[in-house]
Amino acid sequence: MDEKESIFVRAQKELLNETLDNILEVIKTSSDDDPNWKEAILEKFEGILNKESYDSDSQPESPLNALRDSLKEKSTDTLAAKGSISIREIREDDKRKYAEIRNQWFRFQLPDEIQAQSEDFFWSETQEPYAFYAMISVDGCPVGYIAIKDTRAAVWEIAEEIEKDQCFNGIGTISTPLFVQAISKATGKKEFRATVEVDNLPCQRCLEKIKAKLVGLSAGVLLNEAACKKFEKENADRIDSHMRNLANKLGVDASMLLSHVLEYRINVDEMEHRSK
Repeated sequence: MDEKESIFVRAQKELLNETLDNILEVIKTSSDDDPNWKEAILEKFEGILNKESYDSDSQPESPLNALRDSLKEKSTDTLAAKGSISIREIREDDKRKYAEIRNQWFRFQLPDEIQAQSEDFFWSETQEPYAFYAMISVDGCPVGYIAIKDTRAAVWEIAEEIEKDQCFNGIGTISTPLFVQAISKATGKKEFRATVEVDNLPCQRCLEKIKAKLVGLSAGVLLNEAACKKFEKENADRIDSHMRNLANKLGVDASMLLSHVLEYRINVDEMEHRSK
């Protein structure tokens, strides 16, 4: 195994191996004129995208619909801005850019058959009725996205990715508070969650700078306990000092950090809003 390969790359490759045969089978058995072939692939693909499922009747309408309506009434899609950084609701002409950003951070190379449709696969995330996606721009040029993944969750999760060539410019320490404060003002929500891979030190530092609190571990890409235990046993040699320090802080076995991600809580009232 390549020593430079992230432990989470390895975990996602295992997940891919479990689902890829099913995805390719859909492709091979579907005709070009079948209107449902994309939906069939997306259904198989959801495990890789790591989507959570909720009871569709548990919440009749997203609380963020009121925010969307408010933006329309003001004839703007801008949610918040500070200096050169602005955040606006995602729109149809962002489809290609969004896919480019998602592909930059997607942990493995997709097969050609799937890569050709990656814009549709990734765009489907933004169109979920209980999600709210926004683009982050610097001087008017989109450089990333930030989102509420699903408002049916008890604590809303923030997802955010910045283009690789724009990282380490302090964008996240401004965009995250801007977005969270705007969502909080519109909905009254005060607490949000974010999950981060154990080896993603820049993102961990970003969350620490805005006073997010590390509260525990959350399920990673491996979807059941048996798969987690197997993966932990096979990769025990990948436990490093950073993992051990985090495990001590959280009071868990260090092996769990191989198969799980870190969970942070962002409290609007405690958050430090930093400027570039």
